Amino acid sequence: MSLPVSLEELITAKLASLSLVHDAPTVEFVLQLVEEDSFETEDKKSAILGLLEADEDEAVGVKVDELLEEAQDYRDQAEEKEREAEQQRAEAKAKAEEALNAKKVLTPEEEQARKDKLLSSYGYLEEETEEERRERMEADQVPGAVYDDPKQQSKKARKKAEAGVDLLMAPNLNAARVKGAEIHRRAEDAAKAAAKKQRDDGDRKKQKDDATKKAEDKKKKAAKVERRACLFSQIGQAFGRGPPLAVYGDGAATTFETLGSDKCSAHAYKGASARGLANRASRLQVASRILSNLRRATPPNVLLLFGHCDLHVNWLWQLKVKGRDALSPSEWIEIVVREYTSFIELNLVPLIGLGGLQNLYVSGVTFPVVDDQNLERWLRKFAREQGLGPLPPLPKHSHPHDLNTRCMMIKAYNDLLARWCHRLGDRRVHFVDPNPFITSQLDPERISPRFVERGPDGDIALRWNLTLPIWCHLIPCLKNAHLGATDPSREYIV
Repeated sequence: MSLPVSLEELITAKLASLSLVHDAPTVEFVLQLVEEDSFETEDKKSAILGLLEADEDEAVGVKVDELLEEAQDYRDQAEEKEREAEQQRAEAKAKAEEALNAKKVLTPEEEQARKDKLLSSYGYLEEETEEERRERMEADQVPGAVYDDPKQQSKKARKKAEAGVDLLMAPNLNAARVKGAEIHRRAEDAAKAAAKKQRDDGDRKKQKDDATKKAEDKKKKAAKVERRACLFSQIGQAFGRGPPLAVYGDGAATTFETLGSDKCSAHAYKGASARGLANRASRLQVASRILSNLRRATPPNVLLLFGHCDLHVNWLWQLKVKGRDALSPSEWIEIVVREYTSFIELNLVPLIGLGGLQNLYVSGVTFPVVDDQNLERWLRKFAREQGLGPLPPLPKHSHPHDLNTRCMMIKAYNDLLARWCHRLGDRRVHFVDPNPFITSQLDPERISPRFVERGPDGDIALRWNLTLPIWCHLIPCLKNAHLGATDPSREYIV
């Protein structure tokens, strides 16, 4: 039994009765929201209000609540009818199997022939009652007349028996007992074999059912991920088209704010590290904030700008804290790359191509600008800005941390990250590196002086604002981004 109208028709009629927009795109959007079980009712309501551009209208909110309530009632009724239909199908299937497996009525002669065959082949009878078994056992026993009662013998025969003349010819009185024990043993063995076969069949059926259920769950999960991604994309479009690029990174990401909100949305998390993205217990919780924003915005292009804190600050910090027990440069690089790429591959790569996300750009780390003479002072200033207490100076007899070593670490890190992105090139994951455009022509591992800012208090930093034309050159969706004609960095683009 089916419901009188479909859910789509119900939503269309309800939108019309509530004097709300009920064109085909709106109905399809609301239908997908209602059928998506992973969304809470409040999330569905917010999305519909955003589509109708009535976030602040309480009257429309009440109407949307009524719409969602009736749609949920409809789905509950549909599920109840589906359960009833499924139960009827199961009962019909059980009756059909029972009729198929019903035993054929045999004549007495055919039944006796069947029992004789089972008895000769297996030594026991299928479905034999206790009374039938007892009668059969008595019939198989050696008759008592085989051993004559001495009282019934003649005097001469009794003398021969007493003298032992015919002892070897006397019947074996244990024959019936031995034969009965053998039949009993065969019956027990047959019962054990039948029970083992039943258990094995049950185990094989359970393994097959488990494998089938696992495959179905995997397909359902993949379909759910795809539906969510598509729905997120539609929600993003419903709230209005966003900029073509979203940048997520540490403090350097603020540089992209000057491009304007129509070209780029910049999300800067000061002090965020690449390793912290894979750490669920991270204090900043940057990973969850990024994923939450992606679900709402669904930009077509994303740039990740992490790793500077890991290689410029955190590695030196662990040298101060751990001394000789600190990780070596190669060990630190491997850990950062492994945890960073793990977060990207598990959380961001599956979103590419399913919804609005089309390209993922992963940035390399820029070469350091702080020389060896100013390194300790620069770290102390960083600690004061972060509200950290004083730490011992960098150990001289631990791992090397001079400028050449730090540049070597950046190069090794960028090479590993580039190779990883290249392996995922078919998934539209791209590695971008600004270093070739900002380093000196005389030394490709040193930042050009024109990109280095030196403050009056001895502070040294990279002039990130001068790198904007470089990013517009590296990322195709920013090719037409407007930058002032007087921007001094235009002449540095190759």
